[in-house]
Amino acid sequence: MSRAERLFGLAQFLNTKIGHTVEEIADRFGVSERTVFRDLAALEQQGVAIDSSDGRYRIHDTGSTRVSLDSGELALVWVALSNPALTRKRGTLARGLSSLLAKLDAALGARRRARAARTNGSRREG
Repeated sequence: MSRAERLFGLAQFLNTKIGHTVEEIADRFGVSERTVFRDLAALEQQGVAIDSSDGRYRIHDTGSTRVSLDSGELALVWVALSNPALTRKRGTLARGLSSLLAKLDAALGARRRARAARTNGSRREG
C-alpha cells in the first residue's frame, strides 16, 4: 500500500463518531505508532481537520459541503479521474475513485437528461 493510499484510507478510517486510538490505527494499517503520528500530521497539513480527545482521533465533523459544478466542469473532473494510471490501481484509493467516478457519471447523466428534456420541451412548444 502506498503512502497516498494509506493516507486516503486513514482519512476514511477516522471518519467516525468515536474515533480510534493510535494503537488501533497502527494495527489497522500495519505501521508503527510513530508513522501514525506522521500520517496524522500529513493529513492536517493537507487541510484535514482532526480532533483528538481521550486519546482517540477522528475527523472533525464540519458538516457536508456542497460544490456546484457545471456539466463541463463535471466532465473535466470525470476525464481526469478516468486516467488509466489511476484506474489500474487497487485498494482503498481505487475504490474511492471508482465510487467518485460513478457519482460523477450519474450526475453527468442526470444533467444530460435534464438538458435533453428542456430541449425537447422547447421544440414541442415551437
